[in-house]
Formats: sequence, structure tokens, C-alpha cells
Amino acid sequence: MKKELKTIIFIAYAFILICLFYYYILMSDSQSSELNSSDKIEMQKTAIQPDYLLDNNGCKIAHINANNIQNLLLKSNVNINSPSIISTDSEQYFYQNGDSVLTYTNETLHFSTSFYNKISQYFGANLNIKSENIINQLTDLSFMSKREAYQEIRKILNALNISLDNTSYDCYVLDYEMLKRIAKESPGFRIENEISEQDECYYFTIRQTIVSFPVIINYMNTFTELTSETAPIQVLCSKNGIEYLHIEHFYDIKVKKSSTNLKSFEEIRKNVLYKYSQLLNASFYEVKSVDFAYVLLENKKDLQLIPVWVFTITEDNSQSSYQYQELYNALTAEEIVL
Repeated sequence: MKKELKTIIFIAYAFILICLFYYYILMSDSQSSELNSSDKIEMQKTAIQPDYLLDNNGCKIAHINANNIQNLLLKSNVNINSPSIISTDSEQYFYQNGDSVLTYTNETLHFSTSFYNKISQYFGANLNIKSENIINQLTDLSFMSKREAYQEIRKILNALNISLDNTSYDCYVLDYEMLKRIAKESPGFRIENEISEQDECYYFTIRQTIVSFPVIINYMNTFTELTSETAPIQVLCSKNGIEYLHIEHFYDIKVKKSSTNLKSFEEIRKNVLYKYSQLLNASFYEVKSVDFAYVLLENKKDLQLIPVWVFTITEDNSQSSYQYQELYNALTAEEIVL
């Protein structure tokens, strides 16, 4: 009996030792992986996540009301009686007077004036000024405050059947000194005195939100990023009113509470660390921020609402520094590649 008891105790101790050994191996591998990846990428260990998820409950594209579009956009810039029809299939309409152009369908709108054409040559096609430290400044321009300009934009968009409820915006304040500096640094710079105090303006980028979390769309069917340049509504406003308005992929968003659970942020973090631990280049990567968001994707006639984590990452090497974003599905922990 004593011999059998000793055998049982021995087997139990052996089993415990084997379990501890394998646990040590697994922990060593995990720590080793974390150490290896820390040589390639630096990132935070936690992130703010929602208490619950929301799912699509009948989201659809918002339709633009063009009945009063001449009075709303063209009265101070263009004097045209009727539009040209580009395509009767999609009901796409086109106005032009000199350098001022308006094209629209019942889902998209693009309006620009000669003022915008002048200013935009210094920033590129989409006024790419995100690198400038001029976003959401406290400064107001002399012709109108930022708040007043936003209220005027909101009024016009409401008349177009575009509601700015459940949206957020960024405002770039382009005062005279900032315009001169950006123009001088721009590849398109020609003559400095082309810019004057009369060119001061605001540039608004407006994005939809779901319970304060941003909604990302596939902008121009090309870019899926959480940046100002991919906002579905972009507006340039001067003392003369709206000089540029772009509306695309703006939705009537309806959601319902989802019973699906999120993957833990730690699991997604491990996937990111593992990916970068496999890179053999000489670059070092740093995660600048991690944001929770929803991606709204068109899938034939349906809309898919995907919860995601947005990693803003900087790559540094001996020659340059580059910033980009990666999206990870919050339900599967897998990277989203579109």
C-alpha cells in the first residue's frame, strides 16, 4: 500500500514538474517574441475601447437635395441659368463659369471656384496640409470666427439634406502669415505676392461618428485612413463664402446594439508585435496612437460596418521618416487590407 502511495505521489510530482517546464517554455517564447519585437517597434500596452459594439441597422447613402443648389452655392460666384447633363444614366449634372465648377449627383457633390484653384496649387489636389501645425487653432480670422463659419456651412448642408448631427470636424486656420509660409515652401510656389491678406480662409474637414467614435470610409475608392484628407465632407470658406465643397460617401447611419464581443486589445497587440518581429529591414517603428473606429464599406448593394483598431505608425531609418496607418479588425484581430 505504501509503495503504491509513493508511486502515485511520484507520478503527481512528475506531472506538476512537466507542466511547470512547458509553462516556462511558453512564457520564455512569449517574452522572447516581445523582446525581439521591441527591437523593431515601440507601442503602448493599453487602449480605450467601447463598452459595447454597434452593428448596421439599415445604413444607406445620404441623398443630396439639389432643388435649391444654385441659390446655395452659385449666387455669389457663378451666374448660370441651367446645367449641362454629363450622364443621364447616373443623373450627373455639370455647371461651369470660367474657373468655377459644380458637378453633382444625388449622392456626390463637388464645387470649386477660382479662389480655391489659386489656393490649392500650394497644397496639392486635396489641400494636403496635415503636416502643418495649423489645425484647430484658437485664432479667428477677421472676416468671421470659426464657429460662425461652421454654422454657415451647417446651414447650407442642412438645406442640401446633409445633416451634421453625429459628426466631428477639424478646422485649419489659413491666415496670411501661414499662407505665405506654406506657399513659399510649396513646390508650386511662383511669386510670393500672389498671396495677400484677402486670401485668408478656413478649411473644414467633417467626419461622421458613432457614439463619438469616428467612421472611416473608402475615400475616392482608394484611401481608407483616419485622416483629415479622407473626411467625406471638405469645405474651404473665405470672406466671400464657400469656395470649395466636396461631399462623397456620406451616409444616413442607423445602428443597433450588437451581442458580438471584441477581441482583447492584448490579442491584437500581440499580432502587431509578431508581424514586426518578422521584418528583416533596418527600420525602427513606433506606434504614435491607437484609436477605435468603425469602417463603413460598400459591398455590392449592402453596407458592412466593421469595428477596427487604427494604428498610426512611424517608420524611421537612416535616410527618412514615414508615417502611415494600419487597420485591425476588432472582431478577428486580423489586419484589414483593402
